[in-house]
Amino acid sequence: MSRELVILERVPLLIFCEEFDNVFVPEYWFEIDFIRVPGGLLDLRHSLFEDWSPLRALAAYHEFIDIVNKMGCDPRPWDLIGLIQSTSQRYDRRFKGKFRTLSIDFLDQFKISSYKADCYFDAFVKMVLIFIEENSSAPGI
Repeated sequence: MSRELVILERVPLLIFCEEFDNVFVPEYWFEIDFIRVPGGLLDLRHSLFEDWSPLRALAAYHEFIDIVNKMGCDPRPWDLIGLIQSTSQRYDRRFKGKFRTLSIDFLDQFKISSYKADCYFDAFVKMVLIFIEENSSAPGI
């Protein structure tokens, strides 16, 4: 199916939804990539409901937060670190600065309980970061 055909199918629905006062209707070209990217909503759903385990759920939780922060942040032009860490979607700009807050609130609704314990996922992430930090300096300097 071509992209033009998808847009043509979506436009009548958007025009219909514009008739209601309390319905947010984006432009016809707007697409929420957050649903299908790795670590997005579909992966979170899969990890929490279809293939659950404590480690996979924790990994999906952290990956979801990472994706929310990357796709949601809207750094200033002079914030170089923010520009490097963000993607081009900038959903906070699009949703009046509420995308990250609402997404984290949505994610927290899936928490039933929590406890403090060592986790292999956290240890693995720390080990990778330490390895990168130790090996990032240029040799001979």
